[in-house]
Order: sequence, then C-alpha cells, then structure tokens
Amino acid sequence: MNRKRVLFLGDSLTQYGMNQELSGFVGLFAHDYQRHADIILRGYSGYNTTMILERIDSILVGIPRTLHLCVICLGANDAAIIGAGTNNDVDVETYTKNLRKLILLMKERETHNIILMTPPFVDLSSSEITPVRTAEHTERYADAALQLAVEEGVHSIDLFSTTDESDLVDGIHFNSKGNRHVYKQLELLIADKIPDMDIANIEMDLPDWKDICKPDPDVVAKAFRTS
Repeated sequence: MNRKRVLFLGDSLTQYGMNQELSGFVGLFAHDYQRHADIILRGYSGYNTTMILERIDSILVGIPRTLHLCVICLGANDAAIIGAGTNNDVDVETYTKNLRKLILLMKERETHNIILMTPPFVDLSSSEITPVRTAEHTERYADAALQLAVEEGVHSIDLFSTTDESDLVDGIHFNSKGNRHVYKQLELLIADKIPDMDIANIEMDLPDWKDICKPDPDVVAKAFRTS
C-alpha cells in the first residue's frame, strides 16, 4: 500500500499547527491519519505569499511531486497594515495573484486536492501599541481567498467568519479551542467533498499486529488496553 501524502503549507498558523500544548490542528490531523497518510508540514512564521512564492522551489525540495491533498493557509501576514512597521504586508491584489500562482503550481505538480483556508479573525484591540492588523482589513484578504477558490475550482474553508477572539491565544494565533475548530472544519470538508481522503476510506498501512500474531483476546484486553 502507498500511503496518502498531505502537505500543509502556510505561515505561523501552520508552523504552530504541531504545538501539542495548544492542540495544534496539524498535529490532530497527523494523529488521526497515522498509518494512513504521511503528513508534511511547511509552515513559516512571519512569511507572506510573496516570500513563500519566491522560495517555493526550496520549500518543495524532497516533497513527492504527486500529493493527495495540499492545505494552504496564507494571508495573516499579507494583511498586516501597510506602514505599521512589520514590513511583511502585501496588498490584496498581489496577494490574490500570488495565491493563484501557488495553486496553479500545485496543480501542475499533480496535486489531487487543494484546500485554501482563509486567514482567521484577528483581535489586537488590547495591544498597547497601534495594532499592526485589524479584523476589517484582514476580512478583505479572506474574501479574496474565497473568491479565488471558486475561480480556480479548489476547496475552501472560511476561517475568518467562523472564528473570533475566543479562538485566539494572542489575538492572532490559535489557542486550543481555535485549533480544534480548524481541524473540525477540515474533517467536515473532507468527509463531504473529498471522500477518498476520509480516514474511514483509506486502508491502513500494513496489517494490524493482532491479525498477524493471533493473540489470546483476553490477554490483549487486559494487557494492551490502548493497542
């Protein structure tokens, strides 16, 4: 059996997606898909779509050309306020063009399915300094991503409209509640739109050890309660 291959590509929201203390959504996905899919994480804190696109050849080194699923979550940094000082802002028109190029590139690499996740809601109202991001500005990027997904015929998840300040640990990044929400949205979309990637429809890699060794069921029940 050849395992399914799944790539998560994004910024810090994806990079921190393996944070066990915060129930990272990529970690939740990897846990449920163990022995069913190989999960590849490429998350880059602070990166915008231009930075990703300029380095995409290096990012994809060692990653198989054919992927069964690619989850792209970019835009949180692109949506930084112009002139606020982070210097990683990208105007919404360029953001859309960059995302389109990334999608076309992944299609050319024989990616079976693509999910485009919008940047989530942000809340920096409690910051002591002038906020470098606002919900109103970020919403423009979320709307652009959703429209692009329709134009390019790829799947999308609207994280902006389905998250709020209770999902964020610092006004930008997901807390445990937010991460579980992201994973739930992925789970629901896959079950509905990409059934061949549903865990229930993917064969497990190699037989279960109990099918090979034929142990006494009573012994297994007592000694290996989590096996």
